[in-house]
Formats: sequence, structure tokens, C-alpha cells
Amino acid sequence: MTTYEKLVEGATKIKLAPPKPKYIDPILMSTADGYDSENFLVVMRTINKRLQDTAWSIVYKALIVVHIMIKEGDANVSLSYLAKHLHMFEDLKILNTHGKYISNGGNLTQLSAYDKYLWTRSKEFGRTKFDYVKKSKEARLRKLSVEKGLLREIESVQRQIDALIRCKFREGEVNNDVLILSFRMLITDLLSLYQTLNEGVLNVLEHFFELSKVDCERALKIYKLFTTQTAKVIEFLRVAKHLEHLTKLHIPTIKHAQTGLTDSLTEYLNDPYFDVNRRQYLAEQKAKGNSRSTTPPTKADEEKKAKQKLQQKNKSSSNPAPENNKANGVVISSAASANSQETRIITEGLTFQTTGYNPFVQLQQQQQLQLQQQQLPQTAMISQSQPIVPANGLIPIQGGLPSGVTPVIPLSQVQPQPQPQPHPAPIVSLPQQPTAGLPLNITGFGFQQTQVVGDWKR
Repeated sequence: MTTYEKLVEGATKIKLAPPKPKYIDPILMSTADGYDSENFLVVMRTINKRLQDTAWSIVYKALIVVHIMIKEGDANVSLSYLAKHLHMFEDLKILNTHGKYISNGGNLTQLSAYDKYLWTRSKEFGRTKFDYVKKSKEARLRKLSVEKGLLREIESVQRQIDALIRCKFREGEVNNDVLILSFRMLITDLLSLYQTLNEGVLNVLEHFFELSKVDCERALKIYKLFTTQTAKVIEFLRVAKHLEHLTKLHIPTIKHAQTGLTDSLTEYLNDPYFDVNRRQYLAEQKAKGNSRSTTPPTKADEEKKAKQKLQQKNKSSSNPAPENNKANGVVISSAASANSQETRIITEGLTFQTTGYNPFVQLQQQQQLQLQQQQLPQTAMISQSQPIVPANGLIPIQGGLPSGVTPVIPLSQVQPQPQPQPHPAPIVSLPQQPTAGLPLNITGFGFQQTQVVGDWKR
């Protein structure tokens, strides 16, 4: 008998006590050499022999050793081996024993469920090549797309959860250290698997309206099973919550999934205009994506624009406004020119209704009229033939004026001409935006996302 055979037999003694670290640690070290190494193969062959024993404690502790190797062994060595040797969990002799209980008080139903769970976990790893328990923090299903197998892998996780929650325990049944150890490992596996499932279902619902009808039917089945499994997980963890003093684990609180969402998804799936709604939704998403994909201005572009504005400002300040405007005979201040230029820049690139109403033009006219009224008490309205008004504001005598000078009137008698009032903007009623033809009780991604899935709180 080799050393590793002795280690396995020592870890699977008939005594109702968990395997000791002095046996488990060397067994775990054998996984570091890979499943082709001789030491690892000796360990697995010896475990296979112990699984065919007729004593409940030996078989159950052999399953615990396998579970520990999967959970704490190097990489995925144990699962890779078990996925190719599923016969280790099949046709156990102890399960053919008549009666529910055997001499040392073990429950065959619990043993059979535990064996089935490890078999399912090994088989699903052979399909997906991914351990969702050990790598749950990677959030693989939260980022995986439907094209790359999201639905297939969610179904794989659901099969593992279904096999795990069949390992039911009542509070009074967890009465020895062997069951406490297995129950503790099952709880940690369940929390990791359910978290992964929760993330995957959320990912599916976010892209539900993008799926084909076949994929939608598959996704709807996934969500229905998710709501059922959530209730069973809550019941399983309720027992674990009461046994926290034994397992030394903190059990989070999980709420039931939103069952009302099932009706909304079913209504959308059975809609006779399913294909039309889907194409319209995809077109809307594509339009939103194009608007978001517009290249934002770079820092160099912003600096260039700021430099141009500064140059324009310096140029306008260095060139003061002329005393008179030969085009219209009205003195316009630099502030009016700046406002006009600013208004022109704002209105560039904007289109208006065919009514001819432009709010920016009305604003520009009002600004010009206000500036003219403010300048009237200081500057007279003059033309090319009018001279500058004398400081005393008196009317010169016609006969005493030199040649080429025409009389003017005092500033106090200058009356501003009535200014036209801007017309109010017409009220234009816009047509109502078309809807996507989806059920009225669906919002956001097409569903009430506030309570999509069970809340996850640590």
C-alpha cells in the first residue's frame, strides 16, 4: 500500500468525524502535478474503491474528500478528471441496500443527493470547461453575450443549482461533524452559483428584446425556472440561517424574484407583431448607438476654438465702433456688434418650421432696438450731411450760418420714432412620437427593471 492510499483511507475512516488536515493536505498537494501524475491517479483510484464500500460514513466521507479536492485543489485538475470518469459516482453499492437507514445512522437519501450533485457538477464542467463556484467573482455571465453561449451556460448553472438544492437538510438532521462539514460546503457552493445565475438572468433580460423568437422562448423558460429556484434557494438558506452557530457562515437575505414580469415577457413573445416590434427596437437601439458614437471634441479642438474667440474679442476691442454708419446712418456700439455676432453663432446649424418664425432673429431685433433707445439721449440720429450738434444745444440762426452748415434742432426736441413690436411666437404642435408597439406596462429595456431579479445583499 502506497502512501497516498493510506492517506485516502485515513481521511475516509468509518468514524463519524470529518477528515483531518494531516490527511487532506497531502491529498490536495497531489493535484498540483496534474491529473496525469501518478500520485493523483492513485488518490482517485483509492477514492473510487472507498465509494463502493457499504458503510455510510466511509462513502459519505469519500464524497467529502472529492468535494474538498474540487473546491480547494489546484486549478480544475479534479473536475477535469471527474468529467471523464463519471462512472465513479454511478452504481454505488450502498444505494442498493434495502431500507433508508443503515447501522451507523446515516441517511441514504442525503447521500444519494450529495452523490448526484457532485456528478452533475463534474458533468457540467465537461460541457462548459468553467467552474462557476471557484470563479464566481469573475462575473462571467454578466458580460457574456448570447452569441457566445449565454443561454447555454445559464442552463448549465441552473442544472447545478437544481441538483444542489435537492441535498435538503432539516435542522435536527445536521447532528454530527460530517454532515456539518458537507452542509457548510454546499452552502458556499449555492451562494456562488446563485450569484452567478442572478447575474446571467439580469444580462438576458437586458437583451431580451434583441433576441430572436426561438431565443426569447428559451430565455422565458430560464426566467420561469429562475423564479422557482429562487423560492427553493430561500428555503434552503432559511435552514442555513438557523444553523449559523454550527456552520460559522453569514447567510445573506435573498428576496423572491418578480413573478409579474413573466406575464409581460409572455405577452411580448405571443404578440402577432413580434418581428415588427423586434426590428423597430433594434433600429431605435442602433440610432441611439450612432448618436452616442459621435466623436467628442478633443482638447486640441477646444483650445483652438478658445484661441479664436480670444482673437476676435481682442480685434473688436482694438477697433472701436465708427462714429457713424454710412449704410444706415445710425451709430452702432461695439456691444451691439458683439451681440449680433453672438446671435449669429448661436443660430448657425439650427433649422426652424416652415412658418418663418425664428426666435433668434426676434431676439436680435429686440437687442438692436434697446441699444438704439439707450443711445438716443447721448447721440443724435445723424446722416452724412448732418454736422455734430453744438454743446449748448441751441438752434443756430439761418442767416448767420457759414456756408455748408445746415441748422439742427436741440437734442431735447428729438423724439425717437416708434419701434415695431415683435410678433409673438406661433404655437406649433409637434406630432406625437410613434411607439414601438410594446405592452404599456413594459419600461426601460422593455421590463420593469426595479425588481427584475432577487436582490443580492451580503
